[in-house]
Amino acid sequence: MNTDPNAKHAYGADGAMPPMVAHPCIDRIRMRRGWRWLALASLLCATALRPEAAMAQVVVLSNASLFEGNAGTRVLSIPFNFIGQQTATVTGTVSAIPLSGNGFNAATSGAACGGNVDFVGFVNVPFSIPPNTPNGTLTVNILVCSNTVVEPNEHIFVSATITAGASCSGDSCGAIGTIL
Repeated sequence: MNTDPNAKHAYGADGAMPPMVAHPCIDRIRMRRGWRWLALASLLCATALRPEAAMAQVVVLSNASLFEGNAGTRVLSIPFNFIGQQTATVTGTVSAIPLSGNGFNAATSGAACGGNVDFVGFVNVPFSIPPNTPNGTLTVNILVCSNTVVEPNEHIFVSATITAGASCSGDSCGAIGTIL
């Protein structure tokens, strides 16, 4: 470790040493590498001493598909799971809207089945999931309207916005529902 008081890179921006943290795991790393490893040491030690710290709650929606059928209605269920231990109440909103764009055929959304409606869409519907809800028991359910029209696969975009208790990682809070 550089102890030259004129070497600003060895200290904080103001030239002062950073505050010392009393923790045996961090102290071992500090003695070997110097204080600049403190942030990495904190993460490594937190993970070693509290494995749940590395497993923060992350929401994952998964893609799903359903055959449309020729009559009646069916339910397209999008799996809603967690990575990590779900120890807090998770709240947010969920939406199911037509997905369009290159390579997708947008399904027609409506308030109810009938006419050319392929599914009953919804936007920003609130939800609350109690702590310790087992994976595999939660789904986002979309009412699909059957018809006899021959058409290509149609796509629905399902998204969740988490307001408390968990987070999304990348595109984990979005999924594609396909009507076959």
